[in-house]
Amino acid sequence: MENKSKNINIELRSEEVQELMGRIPPVILRVGIGSILLILLLFFVASFHIKYPTYETVPVKLNIGENTCDVVMPFDGIIVNLNVDDGESIKMHDTLMQVVNPIPSGNDITVLRSPSDGIVYACDFLEKGMSFKQGTPLFVIRQGCNEKMTGKCYIGQQIKQKMEIGTEIECVGQGVVLNGRIGKVAKVMNPQQKGYAVEIVFDENALPEDIQATSDLFAKFQISESTIFELFFLKSMLPKI
Repeated sequence: MENKSKNINIELRSEEVQELMGRIPPVILRVGIGSILLILLLFFVASFHIKYPTYETVPVKLNIGENTCDVVMPFDGIIVNLNVDDGESIKMHDTLMQVVNPIPSGNDITVLRSPSDGIVYACDFLEKGMSFKQGTPLFVIRQGCNEKMTGKCYIGQQIKQKMEIGTEIECVGQGVVLNGRIGKVAKVMNPQQKGYAVEIVFDENALPEDIQATSDLFAKFQISESTIFELFFLKSMLPKI
């Protein structure tokens, strides 16, 4: 038995056996190369049909008015009654809340009124019976029209040719994505801005409450829709040749 085992081990380590074990079968080699060439060919053919859109971003100036926080508690007092809801559209001099200062004025009620038109947001969870110190911010008034929030940007001739009223536009900035639509497009170029003015209309609920007119926002305009072949083969490889 021992002599038989030794003979088997010697045969496995022979040069003939090692050469046979290390040789790739010709069929597998041909099939493998053929498969790779077929995949490359299919990708090349598909590159003529698969389209890849390219975009240009332009800065947008929001027309939502400046946020103000000038509705403050005029003295130490207690809330008697709240007259507005969060997000409500108000007019100048509308009653926001009623407060009372029981110490110097004998529980006389004072009416706090809105200093401007706009949309009102509470700075805290306000409720009847809450007490505040003098100078405490109570409300933020966002000036502007609640029915139509707009932005304005300037685009070049190439983008203008593709623009239509009502086209949906995606605006990005401050970690948020806002969806709007084209409201108006100027027919004449603004020589100072070197572009055509475009109005972007947002839905009344599209803008986050903490966004301001000075916030950085960029509109994404699609400038072309090239195939993968045109974009990566023609534009990328040909200039290098």
